[in-house]
Amino acid sequence: MTARAKWYLAIVIAAGLIAALGGLRLAAGEPALDWPHTVLLLSLAAFAGLLVFLRLVRPTRQATSGVSTLVLFGALLLTAPETVVLVLAVIAADIACRPRNQRPPWFVIGFNTAQLLLAALAAHAVNQLLHAQFGHLGNGSSAEVVLDALPAVVVFAIVNYGLLWGVHRFVTAFDGGFVRVLAAEGVEEASLLMIAALARAAWAVQPWFVLLACGPLVFFWRLYRTVGRLESTNAKLVETQSQAIDGLVQALAARDNEVSGHSDRVAYSTSLLARQIGIDPASDEYEVIVRGALLHDVGKIAVRDAILHKQGSLTDDEWVEMRDHAIQGYKLVETYPFLAAPAQIVLAHHERWDGKGYPRGLAGDEIPIGARLFAVADTFDAITAARPYRPPRTRAEAAAEIVLCGGSQFDPRVVECFLAVGEQFPVAVPDIVPRLDAARSA
Repeated sequence: MTARAKWYLAIVIAAGLIAALGGLRLAAGEPALDWPHTVLLLSLAAFAGLLVFLRLVRPTRQATSGVSTLVLFGALLLTAPETVVLVLAVIAADIACRPRNQRPPWFVIGFNTAQLLLAALAAHAVNQLLHAQFGHLGNGSSAEVVLDALPAVVVFAIVNYGLLWGVHRFVTAFDGGFVRVLAAEGVEEASLLMIAALARAAWAVQPWFVLLACGPLVFFWRLYRTVGRLESTNAKLVETQSQAIDGLVQALAARDNEVSGHSDRVAYSTSLLARQIGIDPASDEYEVIVRGALLHDVGKIAVRDAILHKQGSLTDDEWVEMRDHAIQGYKLVETYPFLAAPAQIVLAHHERWDGKGYPRGLAGDEIPIGARLFAVADTFDAITAARPYRPPRTRAEAAAEIVLCGGSQFDPRVVECFLAVGEQFPVAVPDIVPRLDAARSA
């Protein structure tokens, strides 16, 4: 974790702690809890615990959508101290209902607590401020009560997902803006937040009407269970695909001992270039590029050992067979439907920007972007790796060669990206070989 990420988490957790202490200090100036508020607070805390227990949670996330809805609902009806207690009860229920081996680290718990606290207290403060300045909207009809709650709903969403955007930006290095985070993470919760506003309207008419909000929540519970099963199935499919890719790489490594380390290094370096040129690490395109780079030499399985392991120069006929490995690799990789896109990179990984490459003589933007990125990473690794006929060359020598070939062998834009991130490229040092999972999380 970077220093920026640590500072960001520390600041958010500290702000949450200050907000919690400030909210609890207000208890001295608040009237004692009456029975309706006491029952409401206990009911919300219990219902939040029930939602966590029933697994109303996306398996890939640390927080529960339904619980966020209840916290917002509580912020609209409870006092600030009660809201703090509700959030702490929700987090405690979340931790208690997780098996020990699935409980998140302390800083994740601290951030999730601070995130809910700050969002809930901000919504509560806006709600109270608007009521103090303008009073309640209209005559209290259900529709007007919903509109009355909308500013708090908006504030809750902005604070909640604004803090989440910070996690993506500083901790996971996701390059998307706040709107993209809101679109990716918040769309499915928008209806849940509206349930909180509707529940507020129901409470204004008759407190027990709030039970009507349970219907939509049960629907979402069933929906999330279905989504959870689909995500579990998808995770198994991804694992199977990764095993297939590793199998192909290992099959080639059995023929050529240099390939495994080379493929992993080049895949990692290509991933750095992809990020630098603006490709989202969470996108399918990024995954395609990394997979294509990892599998680029798999066609050498079809090359005869006498050529593959020849110590001297290849004859013209031998070069024809060696160059055919791009086509053979493409034919092998495309037999796997999930590797159809990476197969295009395998086919084009020896094309040149000026059109003098092989096997199809593509030029410029005709070459897939993944192959253009790979070409620079592959050349760097080839120059800095030892060969039977020469020792490894330095990073500076590799950089000079790549710059010299910009506009002829390489895409000039990719060369610029290399100059920005090339110092992070790994070299062929024993036992320092980044794996594909490192490329995904870089």
